[in-house]
Amino acid sequence: MFWIDDDRLVIIRSITSRIEGVMAVKGEQFVALEHNFRTRRGRPLLADGDRALNTVVGDVVRVQPPTRPASLILGGMNFPQSTGVYTLFEQGASGRPEVVAQGQRDTVDWIVGPDGTVLGEVRQSRTSGNWQVLVGPGIKSLKPVREGSHQTRAPALRGVSPDGSAVYLSIPVDDDYTLFRVDVASGQMTEIPSDQGQTFVHEDGTLVVVAVARSIGDDLTYDWSNPQDRELWAAVTKGFKGARVEVVSMSAARDRLILLAEGGGYGYGYYLLDRKSGRASFLSDVYAGIGPEAINERRYIRFKAGDGLEIPAYLTLPTGRPAKGLPLIVLPHGGPAARDDIGFDWWSQAYAAMGYAVLQPQFRGSAGFGAAHQSAGDGEVGGRMQTDLSDGVADLVRTGVADPARVAIVGASYGGYAALAGVTLQSGLYRCAVSVAGVSDWAQAVRDSAIAAGGSTRTRSVRYWRQVLRVADEKDPKLTGISPRLQASRASAPILLIHGADDTVVKIAHSTKMEEALRKSGKPVEMLTLKGEDHWLSSEDTRVQMLTASSRFLKTCNPPGGA
Repeated sequence: MFWIDDDRLVIIRSITSRIEGVMAVKGEQFVALEHNFRTRRGRPLLADGDRALNTVVGDVVRVQPPTRPASLILGGMNFPQSTGVYTLFEQGASGRPEVVAQGQRDTVDWIVGPDGTVLGEVRQSRTSGNWQVLVGPGIKSLKPVREGSHQTRAPALRGVSPDGSAVYLSIPVDDDYTLFRVDVASGQMTEIPSDQGQTFVHEDGTLVVVAVARSIGDDLTYDWSNPQDRELWAAVTKGFKGARVEVVSMSAARDRLILLAEGGGYGYGYYLLDRKSGRASFLSDVYAGIGPEAINERRYIRFKAGDGLEIPAYLTLPTGRPAKGLPLIVLPHGGPAARDDIGFDWWSQAYAAMGYAVLQPQFRGSAGFGAAHQSAGDGEVGGRMQTDLSDGVADLVRTGVADPARVAIVGASYGGYAALAGVTLQSGLYRCAVSVAGVSDWAQAVRDSAIAAGGSTRTRSVRYWRQVLRVADEKDPKLTGISPRLQASRASAPILLIHGADDTVVKIAHSTKMEEALRKSGKPVEMLTLKGEDHWLSSEDTRVQMLTASSRFLKTCNPPGGA
């Protein structure tokens, strides 16, 4: 959500649907809506466009043209051909979106300046991976500034300078990226030093970069462009002593900021900072009834994997219990090229509140800890990516934190796969496993990626999985050995399967077929279908369902109090 002006609020929400004549299968779509608080009316933002759908495929940004009131630039799909192309629309006072710039068939990214001027475009072939970046002071002035090729990722236009004179561009290099500042007028590119955990902070509702945030280990820092902002932030960090403070929203004049504070006696809540008075007033806890006393300690730790690789991890400990001989839940993240961080994590906090220690290893293949760490995961699905998790358990046992006889594994998406693999590919380590939307058959997962892309096996997503799995195609015999469904007879502990009925990322068939295979092998299994839910546990009701079901299951198979 963000404000266009004092009356109009933009809301972008996801739905799962199939677009007749456009998509062969259901997919997750993002729709843009505007609510006017003065007229008390709402409307879709792209539904009136010429052959356009109210489906957002890129950014929605607020702009202030020199001679007109605030308007919007939306990235949507236009259909001049049988397939849609990434098009920019301006939604102005007329209420009808007008085409600003229409991309090529291979356009994957656009960027506009503070006044709505088109400053850059990225094109990449879906089949070859060849890409081209164009930059210039207006749609008719765009010129190529860099070309290249990458099999699994594309360049990205990450932001624009406050005066619109430069854009920020990241170019993929192996499993990392190089960041550049590109002068719009000349096209000159200047490399910017970048590091892991770095993200741009944009002015609300725009792509204007106002700061760089870095999350490394247990630290979050902001490097502000404006000296006055730097001075203000120094006062904020001093005032919220001992807390981790994050910027959530800023007014257009940046005289008021909404902050999210965690720790240091502040709990996990929102504060409104008034720049003029220098005061921060409490707004609300993120979760009603979850104050400072209810939040469990969270630590950043490291341990050595069996081959000596250092693995970062986050450990959440139950309040009121000494960190010794605790029941443990291993909670691997999805992706696998993703990461956890030190901030409040609702899932691990819920389990810690039950009395469990919760370990979240940032196993090899995770993003955000350097290119070498991420690329170390290629070819290690079901291998060292899996043993990194159990090596973390061994480290907590060695240090006395965890009880080796009371360990369970829980995860979602790739983490759901890791949970299934923990009790099929591995044996005797975990007392039970909970898989939420987990992959159970890798050959099917690769085929599903191709189907979602219209049937092509030469798309970026298919190439990505082939790289991570290190296989030539979905017929590679290696996939049989690392697919839990095909190893169901080896299951060494009870399994709970939870899956959203409308999941378009990992089809629910991965869980229903896993359940069938386990039952045929006489293995204990339960299955919960979340009606109307997507891949992300997006709704409150289904999150509660998932936590309720998994908590009950864990209390039975791995009681937090012993036995």
